[in-house]
Amino acid sequence: MKTSLRQQHTAANYLTSAKHRQIEERAAMVAQFIVENNATVRQAAKQFGISKSTVHKDVTKSNEF
Repeated sequence: MKTSLRQQHTAANYLTSAKHRQIEERAAMVAQFIVENNATVRQAAKQFGISKSTVHKDVTKSNEF
C-alpha cells in the first residue's frame, strides 16, 4: 500500500511533535530533580542517564518558553 506525500508529512509532524513533548517532559523532570535535591548538572546527568551537555541544553531551552 502506497502512502501519499501528505500522509508521510503528517506522520513526520506527529513524530516531531511527540519527540518535542518527550524532551520537554524530560527537561521538566531534570529541572525538578536539580531544584528538589540541590543537585549538580553532573548528578542530574547520572540520575537520568544523559550527558551533562543534554542537561544544560534541556534546562536552558525549557527556560526560554
